Amino acid sequence: MLWWLQMTQPRAIELQHMEQNKPQGVRRVLDLLLTDTPVLPSNVPLYTHLLELRMDDGDAYRCIDILEALAKCVHLRKLGIPACKNLFSLEGLERFSHLEELDLSYTNIKDLKWLRYCRHLERLHMIQFRFCQKLKTLVGIEGAWRLECIDLADSSVTNLNGLEKCTFLRTVNLHRCIHVIDFANLKDLPSLLVVNLSGTHVESMPILSEARHLKHIDLSKTRVVDLTPLEKCTALTHLNLRRCENVHRIELLESMWNLQLLFLAYTAVYDLAPLASCVLMKRLSLKDCHEVRSIAPLSGMRVLETLDLSGTSVEDLAPLAGCHLVTQLLLKGCRAVCSIAPLSGMGALEELDLSDTGVADVAPLAGCVLLKQLILQGCAGVRSLAPLSGIGSLEVLNLSGTGVADVAPLAGCVLLKQLILQGCAGVRSLAPLSGIGSLEVLNLSGTGVEDLTVITGCVSMRDMDLRDCRAVCSIAALSGMGALEKLDLSGTSVENLAPLACCLLTKKLGLNGCVAVRSVAELSEMKALEKLDISGTGVEDLAPLSECLLMKDLRLNGCGAVRSAAPLCSLEALEVLDLSGTAVEDLSPLAGCELMKSLNVKNCCAVQSVESLCAMYALEALDLSGTAVEDLAPLAGCQWLRNLALGRCRHVRSIALLSAMDELETLDLSGTAVEDLSPLYNCPMIKKLWLNDCRALQTIAPLFTLADLELLDLSDTTVEDLESLTGCHLMKSLSLTSCSHVQSVEPLSDMNALEMLNLSGTTVEDLAPLVGCQLMETLVLKNCRAVQSIAPLFAMDALRALDLSGTAVEDLVPLSECLLMKDLRLNGCSAVRCVAPLSGMRGSRDAGPQWHGCGGSAFPGSLLVVKVVRPVPLSPSVLFVCVEGFEVLSWSRSVANKCE
Repeated sequence: MLWWLQMTQPRAIELQHMEQNKPQGVRRVLDLLLTDTPVLPSNVPLYTHLLELRMDDGDAYRCIDILEALAKCVHLRKLGIPACKNLFSLEGLERFSHLEELDLSYTNIKDLKWLRYCRHLERLHMIQFRFCQKLKTLVGIEGAWRLECIDLADSSVTNLNGLEKCTFLRTVNLHRCIHVIDFANLKDLPSLLVVNLSGTHVESMPILSEARHLKHIDLSKTRVVDLTPLEKCTALTHLNLRRCENVHRIELLESMWNLQLLFLAYTAVYDLAPLASCVLMKRLSLKDCHEVRSIAPLSGMRVLETLDLSGTSVEDLAPLAGCHLVTQLLLKGCRAVCSIAPLSGMGALEELDLSDTGVADVAPLAGCVLLKQLILQGCAGVRSLAPLSGIGSLEVLNLSGTGVADVAPLAGCVLLKQLILQGCAGVRSLAPLSGIGSLEVLNLSGTGVEDLTVITGCVSMRDMDLRDCRAVCSIAALSGMGALEKLDLSGTSVENLAPLACCLLTKKLGLNGCVAVRSVAELSEMKALEKLDISGTGVEDLAPLSECLLMKDLRLNGCGAVRSAAPLCSLEALEVLDLSGTAVEDLSPLAGCELMKSLNVKNCCAVQSVESLCAMYALEALDLSGTAVEDLAPLAGCQWLRNLALGRCRHVRSIALLSAMDELETLDLSGTAVEDLSPLYNCPMIKKLWLNDCRALQTIAPLFTLADLELLDLSDTTVEDLESLTGCHLMKSLSLTSCSHVQSVEPLSDMNALEMLNLSGTTVEDLAPLVGCQLMETLVLKNCRAVQSIAPLFAMDALRALDLSGTAVEDLVPLSECLLMKDLRLNGCSAVRCVAPLSGMRGSRDAGPQWHGCGGSAFPGSLLVVKVVRPVPLSPSVLFVCVEGFEVLSWSRSVANKCE
């Protein structure tokens, strides 16, 4: 290869996918490319004429720690070496006197001071420092005085001092520079044309008020409210206000006649009248502007090409009748749109998304002969495809969730490449598709298709989804589909996999729930397989998979007949392996899978040792739930572990090794014999922790350091004192079910983020400390017999589910403001005599609250019926009937029987 390169003398070289090599290997490749020694006497060193050198952003270039290493390439004009993690300085840059563009993104460059020695680099006009997390200051940037473009996106820069000296700057990208507070330096850049402030903390824009020449401004995901400072920026052609949720009014845009691209997606804009003067508009996005109802002001946009109205409240499309140049129209989720008649004249239309609209008739599209992509997903009213029969240009058609049963009109769509029929249960025959040899993607999941022979000629097929096609028994028709890369047969009745032996390019294969499949012998020739799911099948022998050396993801969940993992010993590329529910006992065959990131052996009851996992340094997720594992010491080397599940590992008593796992985020210790949680002091990143049924646990004091904790389950423990939780201000879900020793919730008073709290079976009496938990959505007080008053719940207007079963509560008045309540349980609340306070509960727009133990359903009008489950002194079985505003009346069973 080197001989050929030296002979051909390429001007540009790009290194890709080097992450598969170790740093030493990458170093050797670079040394060969930059060698002074010609392979043949007639050859010259490769770097002599090299003008461009680029490397991808892989993680293999740690061997480059100084630019001096590339100094031989003195003629370079473009140099891109992103992700060189060991590169901290620009020292040596001055040697590249011809350099025009420099990309040092993802490096650890700390400062730009060395640029002061590079003033002679007059050609250097573009520098990229994207994701340079060590870069905090721009001091020295003035050395690159001819700079026209600088990209600092996602860097850690704290200020822009020095940037004002680069007076030739035309483009500045500060995307997500969240540490920058002051942007004043931008106003001193006279040549500035493009500025990206998206995701920053900019709130006002006086800095841009005099930038009359600005062409492009990106303010997306900022706190900007007032657009007035842009008043003089009349030259603007591109303005991005996406996700500026505080922007309501856009009157200022009325004078911006040059606007060609405008993004208002996810804003609070409701009136589009100011856009009537923007007659040069080519691209407009109003996605999820829920308050937009009329698009009349758009009627004059005759050159409009792309329009996104997804998620708006638009009903009438008539104003678009004159927009004949529109090529892309997105109406996804516009439920009020029922007619697309105004689109009949859009002869240039190429892409149309009508997902989840009220459209039933697609006849107006008959004239859109250039249409290439049509999405009708969720349009349940669409039943006929006849109007599409003449659209021969159609390439992508999504009919999932429609009422279509007959695909005959598609016979003429000979260019069709992608067809989605998911959930079209009425589709049983594919005969009309027999002549469409161009099909590459076909989704038939959930259809009634049985016979696949009619698509035998679709030799270009790359992706086929047959999930839940219960009638499909044979896949013989797939034997000639040599280009197939992805196939999902999950839930089918397929038994014989022999036809797949010819699918040598298949990378992903799903057989989940194919209970008739007992052998995977036919897969031995599928060397390209990277992902295989045979969960729930009858497969026993995994030997045929030993040749699938590229396998990265293998799922065997519920394959109870699988007893040995020995055939997997050769699969060194494995990253994800699910053995849950198998009969595997020995994990030693996995010792060589050093790239493993996720391993699941849940409910592999016979697994006792994890000794073979000691070399899995890349492991991020491990599920040992329900195994017989006792000693966790071999996991000491798995320091990147983020998720660890040990639920029901009854023999686990010590978690000492966790003290070194400072990356741990999710930990399940439920049902273990763990007594001491002190190792968790060193796990500050834990967000979810399950300790339920840890009956040996006496104290939770070590949890005091877990400031990021969001979910905690202490159910069925002997915990008494919750004081250790006072620092868990981010807690969202806390379960204390059957913690009978817990008497006070005072430590929870500062948990303002709490959304779910289960106190059932505790001896808590006073709920006052919960008064500040105004985000609470679910509160369970079942069998909290000491609870008599729910007055503190008055301020919980977000409450949606409340269980008061078995409490001593009498007064329900505090619930009168809980208008969002959907689920209320009062079983056994014998002290309740009046339910009138519940009359205002509507639960949601679609349905009222469900009264469990109070009739079991939502009731019409103002009539509320409460059936008290536990007998009360008045009668063995009493019906309480309460008309809104009146006290409860007790009726005997005989009287009640006479009433509906």
